[in-house]
Amino acid sequence: MKRLFGIKSNKDFDSTIKDIKQLNDLLLHKLTYSPQNITIRTLETEKQGISTNVGLESAGVSAAVSSDQEIEKKAELVGVTLSHENAAEFIREFFKQLKIMLGLSYSLVLIDECSEASKEGQIEVFRLLKLIRGAAGADIQQNYLYFVAAVYPPEATYYPSKLHGDSFNFELGNDASVDYLQLDENLEEYESFFSALTEKRLRYLGGNGFGVGGRGTIDDIFDSDKAFTIAAYTANGIPRRYIEILKQAYDNLHQRAIGIKEQGQIIKISVRDIESAVQTVVSNNILVQNKLTDKEFKLLDELVNKLGRRNRKQETENKGKEKPVPAIVYFTMSRSQILEISNLITQGAIHDKGRTRVRKFYRDEALQGELMSLDLAVAFHNGAINKTRAAEIFKKDLKENAKSGYEWCSDFNLSKFKALKKSDTAV
Repeated sequence: MKRLFGIKSNKDFDSTIKDIKQLNDLLLHKLTYSPQNITIRTLETEKQGISTNVGLESAGVSAAVSSDQEIEKKAELVGVTLSHENAAEFIREFFKQLKIMLGLSYSLVLIDECSEASKEGQIEVFRLLKLIRGAAGADIQQNYLYFVAAVYPPEATYYPSKLHGDSFNFELGNDASVDYLQLDENLEEYESFFSALTEKRLRYLGGNGFGVGGRGTIDDIFDSDKAFTIAAYTANGIPRRYIEILKQAYDNLHQRAIGIKEQGQIIKISVRDIESAVQTVVSNNILVQNKLTDKEFKLLDELVNKLGRRNRKQETENKGKEKPVPAIVYFTMSRSQILEISNLITQGAIHDKGRTRVRKFYRDEALQGELMSLDLAVAFHNGAINKTRAAEIFKKDLKENAKSGYEWCSDFNLSKFKALKKSDTAV
């Protein structure tokens, strides 16, 4: 471990950890190892007599520096090492030494917000992951280093491709397995998941009077099953959004409570509180002005209006029917037009049903095009579905549609949307 960082072998454990921390802090402060800078710095270190023949006996890498060099020289060397093609070996050897020192079975490194980096930054993140994966052993039971990277949908993430001029390909399913954090709204366990999530939070707050003996239930905070149902489904399977809806709903509840003078009266989160919370979340988190263009807002409005008109017409026709046709939020479209709604997918206003934890249902004839869904919070707030029937639609109509193989869904050709039509007037 010491040789990786150019630390003198006679230093004790505490001094070694302190030196590594200093290196870490300095690298974070001066992390400017672009390809051009790497070449310049490598030449400079060679002139200064620093050994850049990085490698360990066990990993083929060495990182030795003379005993009188300062921490900045070590940071420069480590930075060049980590920027070089052998960075994978350096990192693997580091975690191998951690495994030995701490008696670990394996290390799991979590990399968050990968999609927030620049295109060049994302390329380097995926290069690192590919190098680490390629350096891993064939026996997965014997590996001691794993990475988990959090990314946005492919529409908002740049995966390197030789087709686009990159030096390597990064292929989902091949270079990395994929797991979706968003639950599909048609899973049988959907409601029980959010109920359990709520109750665990309440039990944590049990000392503050939630539930008997700290065993809180959703009945402790919601005044009806309908309120919970709308909160859970407008989260559209995203736990973080569900927590935000609860927070906003509780703020609404608090404001209502100020005006209640009767002592001892217990008030809980109502459907009205949830409706107001959903409005806030849609406006502040999903349909954000500085993240969507005017064209995208208009396109979404058209889509909402088309689904809304269909649902209102169908509700009228359903009167007197033994088997009413369910309301929909689902639609199909050509894969070639996905780019037009990519930003709406990234913002969570539209969801690609092929990328959720969905139990697949198919009918004999395949769906034409890609299956998409309007976000349930957007559908609820913007009027694509009947608000008074929202809980029933979420609990019944959506699942009935899914089990039929999405028999009831609209088929949209975006080129016919007014928002995307090009003006015939020459400029």
